[in-house]
Amino acid sequence: MATSTDIRNRILINHVEGLGFACFEGNELDVLERYIQAAEQSKADVIVRITGDCPLVDPMLVDECINKFKQFDVDYYSNTILPTFPDGLDIEVIKSSALKKAAQESTKSSHREHVTTYIKESDTFSKMNHTYNEDLSALRWTVDDP
Repeated sequence: MATSTDIRNRILINHVEGLGFACFEGNELDVLERYIQAAEQSKADVIVRITGDCPLVDPMLVDECINKFKQFDVDYYSNTILPTFPDGLDIEVIKSSALKKAAQESTKSSHREHVTTYIKESDTFSKMNHTYNEDLSALRWTVDDP
């Protein structure tokens, strides 16, 4: 897990470490650099990014994205380029080398804060989107009138 050095994260870090998982603490605002440092610390060539606001992501969907990432050998594979899955199921699979290249090339502070924005916006990375192929038109959300 990668989080910031903010003291408010200590309870989460203690819990995750208590479960036997490694934690990395880095810069609060430069999240891209935090990801790069966490990948280097763990010697990761590939990062699977699931953000804190997606805590109940489907593990089978994660596996599917990882398998497609490997199959197509892209820099970035995600179901967020063209979002077709419900909110909370966001998955990104990224080569560490792509994150390092993004850090070297990006110039906007928003690219540092939002990790993969530069990769998604740039034409220099190979990317693929994982799309939900079922007909969503059958799903209609309605709210009863008061």
